[in-house]
Amino acid sequence: MGRALRQAEAAKQELNSSLEQKEKSILMTQKLSIELVKMRKDLDQKDQIFSAMLRKSKLDTTEKQMLLKEIKLSKARRKQAELEMERWKSASESRYERHSLNSMLYKRMNLKLETGKSRSQKMDYLIDEQPECTKEPELFSHISDRFFTEETEEKVDELNSN
Repeated sequence: MGRALRQAEAAKQELNSSLEQKEKSILMTQKLSIELVKMRKDLDQKDQIFSAMLRKSKLDTTEKQMLLKEIKLSKARRKQAELEMERWKSASESRYERHSLNSMLYKRMNLKLETGKSRSQKMDYLIDEQPECTKEPELFSHISDRFFTEETEEKVDELNSN
């Protein structure tokens, strides 16, 4: 009987130790499941952040492409405007050259007419070369109307004062 009692005690201790191990393993599985839930939440959150970053990256890429296209269009427009400005400038310069010659002739004739209405050698030369020219300022009125501006009048006045 003592032997059976010892065997029962040994079995009881073994049962108690296995129950303790079972409780420890249950606690361990609970801790692991809690950590697993936390990891899943973290992964879901990181996945959402990553998805948002990808969407933003796609939007940024699209916006960047649109801006690059806009820059190319802007450069093309600027170049076109510069070419147009050069065209107008060259046309304006040639028009100005014609205008300045006509206005100089008109101003000279008016100046000569106003200063005593006497003929100088230059005036005689102009009249001899072009007999249809007279002392009448009305002859050149169409020139002054079409081509005179304040700026050109100032330039002609400067030329006449020299």
